[in-house]
Amino acid sequence: RHATRSEEYSFPRGFTENYGSYSDNAERELVEEIGATLYKKPVPLGSVLPDSGLTANRAIVFYADISSYTYSQKNNEGIKQILTLSKGEFEEQIAKGTISDGFTLSAYALLCAKNKI
Repeated sequence: RHATRSEEYSFPRGFTENYGSYSDNAERELVEEIGATLYKKPVPLGSVLPDSGLTANRAIVFYADISSYTYSQKNNEGIKQILTLSKGEFEEQIAKGTISDGFTLSAYALLCAKNKI
């Protein structure tokens, strides 16, 4: 990530464009970032405040069933690899501090609370 000048593990994310629905934008980001093919449209899980001490903006979190993805070093997203982890492996990486991205942690909390995993 540019702001931290470090490599981070995180869920795909992006900014809303001025066209389409939030769900359309979530799908577009997944296609752009990881070449995802989705079974169906992403489903909203809720929203999070990235840092209520600095901004009042909310980020909408989506759940997506992905049937396939492709990694390409040619994308301009700065992604070095795509990892597929089980729930246990993911939580182990959180406990170790390997996964510490706030968006990813809050999205995972929403995912668990909505019983998607």
